[in-house]
Amino acid sequence: MALVGTLYAMAVACAVPATGGAGPDIAAGLTALWDPIVIIALQVLWAVMFLYTGWSMVTGSLMSFYVHRDRI
Repeated sequence: MALVGTLYAMAVACAVPATGGAGPDIAAGLTALWDPIVIIALQVLWAVMFLYTGWSMVTGSLMSFYVHRDRI
């Protein structure tokens, strides 16, 4: 599937005509990422993905603690 995706991406890149427009502006991209709403949105997206992928729907666990009566 990855091979098909790679071949598809290369075919699309070859099929789309290249334009002689402006090149990438890294400073403008970093400035756009520095917006507080973008930062908060990325953090919320990270937290949601972390919780969704980290929460098991199949397995479970139990944790318990106890006190050694002879060591009190």
